[in-house]
Amino acid sequence: MIPDPSVDSARVIASLESEGYTVTEQDEDPIAVLRTVDGVATADIDALETEADAAAELGTGVADLDTETKTADAKVASDSGAIRAGVFAAVAALSVLALA
Repeated sequence: MIPDPSVDSARVIASLESEGYTVTEQDEDPIAVLRTVDGVATADIDALETEADAAAELGTGVADLDTETKTADAKVASDSGAIRAGVFAAVAALSVLALA
C-alpha cells in the first residue's frame, strides 16, 4: 500500500499524542492486519485486495502515460522550433533572391 501523500503523518501523530495517546509507527501490510480481525469475511478482504492492486496498477499506468506525454510534448516543441527555423531560412533565402 502506498501512503496517502495528502495525510501529514507527523501532524496526525502530534494530534493523537496531545490527546494522551501513545503512538508508535510501524510498517505493516494493511490487508494482512485486516485478516487478523475477527468477523471480517475473507471474501471481503480478498475483494478489497484485488481492488487495491488494480488501483495501484492503474496509478502506475497513469504515471507512465504522464511521462510519455511529457516526452512527446518536448519532442513536439523541439520539432516546432526546427520547423520555424527552416521556414525562417527559406523566407530569408527567397528575400535574397527577390533582391538580386
